Amino acid sequence: MATINEAKRISKRILLSNLLTNDYNLAITPLISGKHGIGKSQIAKMIAKDLGGKCITIEGGTLKEGEITGIPYQCTNEYNEIEFTFLPYYVIKRIQEAEKILNHDKGKDKNVDSVLDGTENLYSRNDLTFEEKIEAIKLKKVTPVIIFFDEINRTDNAVYRELMNIILTRTVNGYQFPWWVFIMGAMNPSTQNSVYATNEMDPAQLDRFIKIKVREDSTEWINYALNNNFDENIVNFIANNSKCLSENNSQLEDEDVPTPSPRGWEMVNLVLKGKDKLNTMIKDQL
Repeated sequence: MATINEAKRISKRILLSNLLTNDYNLAITPLISGKHGIGKSQIAKMIAKDLGGKCITIEGGTLKEGEITGIPYQCTNEYNEIEFTFLPYYVIKRIQEAEKILNHDKGKDKNVDSVLDGTENLYSRNDLTFEEKIEAIKLKKVTPVIIFFDEINRTDNAVYRELMNIILTRTVNGYQFPWWVFIMGAMNPSTQNSVYATNEMDPAQLDRFIKIKVREDSTEWINYALNNNFDENIVNFIANNSKCLSENNSQLEDEDVPTPSPRGWEMVNLVLKGKDKLNTMIKDQL
């Protein structure tokens, strides 16, 4: 079990390890598991802030089938004409513009290597070296984006399939996210004894993630409260009554047993292999 700060450090290392490979089949997704209100979404926001990027939160528990890819969105195109596109394309169009600029800076034309790329990835620049990616982030040529899927195990089956398809393929309606778009997930504990209304994920689904179980820590929380100007009465009370920070109930805990696999060890290998390269970048917070 990791504290919030520990989970943040581990998750950031996992996400940045994806910069070491262009193999989308090996993309690694951290999955944060913990009780409600413990700070799972805050982890994604803190990492995005560290990277000088943005965090887009998608609340899985409130989605209906088709909403994540099919809500019409009215906007004005470059010719000042009204047109309709679909969520989350209001975000994707901005990402594509960033891809176009990066592509131009490298002196390359549109990516026409394969007709299978379609019209959505004309400016794809996913073949940069690790060093070029780091330089682009440090020089703010790109804005890292973390797409955070919250409560992914509190959706109905149809929505869950849509979410998993995006997470596993890194694509939405044929558009493949560039390397500076990272994906994270969060879930409430899901066991036979859990009090949460969740859909239990089977071992094959969990094997697509690196799961991180988080717990509350009173010392961390007090520091957080002090840094965010909490009322001193609350801070003093928790300092003297740490058991009141969160309910101690076994039915709120994650009791899933790890199920190792060759694919899981391959993901761990990628994280460990990039340890030396990432240490300086993580320490300097980019």
